[in-house]
Amino acid sequence: MTLGIWLAALAAIALVLRRQPIALIAVALGLRLAIPSVALVAFTGTAATGQLQLASWFLLFAVLASLSSKPRMYLAEVNRRFWFYFFLVITLAAAVIITSQSQVPPSFMIVLLDTLGFGILLCFMIRATIGESAETGRRVALLVVSLACAEAVLAIVQSSTGKTLVWEQYMSSYYWWSPTATRVSGSVGAWLDLAFILAVAVPLSAVIRNTLLRLATVGLLLTALLLSQSRAPFIAAVMC
Repeated sequence: MTLGIWLAALAAIALVLRRQPIALIAVALGLRLAIPSVALVAFTGTAATGQLQLASWFLLFAVLASLSSKPRMYLAEVNRRFWFYFFLVITLAAAVIITSQSQVPPSFMIVLLDTLGFGILLCFMIRATIGESAETGRRVALLVVSLACAEAVLAIVQSSTGKTLVWEQYMSSYYWWSPTATRVSGSVGAWLDLAFILAVAVPLSAVIRNTLLRLATVGLLLTALLLSQSRAPFIAAVMC
């Protein structure tokens, strides 16, 4: 029942914002970063195993609602990059078929759809949105950088205090979790996930026009990346 109430609320928000794709993207990304899968029990009342994240549900509702409002925007994107999306869908289908034939728990299929499906839908929505104008693309980039900076600040606070601070009672179920935060994870629930969003935001910070603000933003993001102790994302961010 609790999950049903949340889904109804998310669907209603998507309908209200259906003409504002950037706002829909902001809510989807915000939910994804703020509520990790391990913390779903706090909202649904049931264990997270075998459930789609709230962000994935919202993104699905958002794409459907936005599609009904701006069908031409999405059709234009499909026409521009038909084979790109065709390849993504085929890849997802192949992953589902291979997984279904493997000796893995059914919940792994949900994780697969939650991860790849969310990424594909988000890519589709963002590419369709920024296809309208260059300024729209800049606004989306600023959105991602802003969310990443918020996570970076939280990560630095976690490192300073030595505490997870958010979702600690739920994250304690992870085998690698420690009451002393030796590697920061922000609110996303895992240091590699945090490092990924920070690394993506570093090159996107180029859209910030003020030089000092841009340098300060990059410094903040790289500092949090170092604290996550994730080597590959940090190297990728520096190379960008």
